[in-house]
Amino acid sequence: MNTEQTPKRSLVVSLLLRLLIILIIVFLLIWFFPTRKSLNPLYQDVFRTNINSMKEAAEKYYTNERLPKNVNETVKMTLKEMLDKHLLLPFVDKNGNYCSLENSYVEITRKETEFELKVNLSCDEETAYIIEHLGCDDKCLLLGDCSSSYKDITEYEFKRQTVNKVLTSSKCATGYTKKGNLCVRNVTKTKTVAAKAIYENNTETASKIPVYKDEEVVTKAKPTYETVTLTKNPTVTRNEVKVYDYKYAKEQTYYEEEVDKTKPIYHTTYDNLLTYKTIKTCSGYTYFIDTKTNGVYQVTGKQSWSSYETTMHEIPSDTPTTKYEVLGMSYEECKASCALNPVYRVRVSKLTNYKYINDVNSVTSVTAKCNVTEQKVPVYGQKSTFVGYQTNRVEKTRWDVKWSDTKTDKTLLNNGYVYTNIRKLKETKVNETYSCDASDYKYNSTTKKCEKQVQQVKNYTCSANETLKGTDCYKKVSKLTGYKCNAGFTLDEQNNMCVKKNSKVVGYKCDQGTLKDKKCVITYTAEETKKPTNTYKNVYGVEYTWSSKKTLSGWTATGKTRTKTTK
Repeated sequence: MNTEQTPKRSLVVSLLLRLLIILIIVFLLIWFFPTRKSLNPLYQDVFRTNINSMKEAAEKYYTNERLPKNVNETVKMTLKEMLDKHLLLPFVDKNGNYCSLENSYVEITRKETEFELKVNLSCDEETAYIIEHLGCDDKCLLLGDCSSSYKDITEYEFKRQTVNKVLTSSKCATGYTKKGNLCVRNVTKTKTVAAKAIYENNTETASKIPVYKDEEVVTKAKPTYETVTLTKNPTVTRNEVKVYDYKYAKEQTYYEEEVDKTKPIYHTTYDNLLTYKTIKTCSGYTYFIDTKTNGVYQVTGKQSWSSYETTMHEIPSDTPTTKYEVLGMSYEECKASCALNPVYRVRVSKLTNYKYINDVNSVTSVTAKCNVTEQKVPVYGQKSTFVGYQTNRVEKTRWDVKWSDTKTDKTLLNNGYVYTNIRKLKETKVNETYSCDASDYKYNSTTKKCEKQVQQVKNYTCSANETLKGTDCYKKVSKLTGYKCNAGFTLDEQNNMCVKKNSKVVGYKCDQGTLKDKKCVITYTAEETKKPTNTYKNVYGVEYTWSSKKTLSGWTATGKTRTKTTK
């Protein structure tokens, strides 16, 4: 007896020791590996660090030249763009997943007296944003002068939990298929209609007998018309009418030349005789000297000039072989800029028959065969002659006036003229107007009568088998009044015959479906719909905001403060 109880007691002790060891292991696991709820502060600090990193990167990137210039204008940059620009390093959320690269962004909006920075971070289970007000700092260069009218205020940071309901799955019951927002399936349905009776084949038929009645039919005779003109005297009205002319005006632009006496024009010529130079020449030839080069030119024949006209901004000085004559200003060339940069019309004359001789004192340099003699050749210098003053083309306006016999002269209005609300009496005359009292009469100016054309009946006619009496046509006809059957038969109007039968039903039939109890059961397929089973999950996040108040209903203070400069 004691021997049997000893093993049992050992087994119980062993089980208790094993259970104690398991409890110790569970306690150690809980101690070293905290629950998800106990790690919430750490997770929240990860999200807060990530969103602050985005804010700091945006504040460094958006310098004055990258900020929006106009009020209510916004610039935006996604998290993907910030990573592409290497503004910050990639980061993950509390679960080790990357946050949304497109739904996470920073944006700056230009306000009247500040810039507003919004930072939005969207991860799998948490979405929140913060708003930073950039007031009077180095960005005042864009906002305006930060004078003593601005003051510093203290703002307090608050946060609150956000919950968004997100659809995770949408399932249909077994046998249903998703179609749009509904679940559908095809089901078999039935409907019942009355069956057709089958009668015994002992029906006797006969043709129906028409029944006629003679009567006289009266119709209206066909009239024949002729056109007759009715006349009556018109009503004459005499009115004294004043005829006016109406004044229109149009502002026109024209140009006038005005002389600017502060800008004289001088023409430089070689008309100033300086001295004479004795040279050896051939008799019968004409020579002249260029004072710029001191070179001697020989006219090889009768002196002749070739001329042409051109436009120039500046008039060159005359030379022994070229002369310039001012003809006036070319307004077609310079138009409105004549006053600033005048264009002159100039006649240019060039000596056509001459050649250059290096040294006429050497007889051998003169190629013409002639008697060499000494000759005094005049030497001319430049002389500036006053020819007038520069003229400016001035644009002016004036009113062009026209008169018309109507207030709405479309020709003048379409050409830019405006009615001035001024009129003048042209003449007074007496007008006679003619009118007809009756509205269906029209006045004829040729006959000076009120006239109306009417259609009058000339006579009446009937067809060949009809008799005319007054305005009616009479004809005798046999009119069908109905049908009848011989004795013992009944008129079947539906089948258009006479029948005589023993009505006895011997069965029923169906054109569609299955016969059941004198009825036809029809089977067909119809679509049945029902709503799917939707599953949602709550996505939790944290939202931050700043306020000048120390407490904010529904929000929890984080303990952070900042100073904001405002008016």
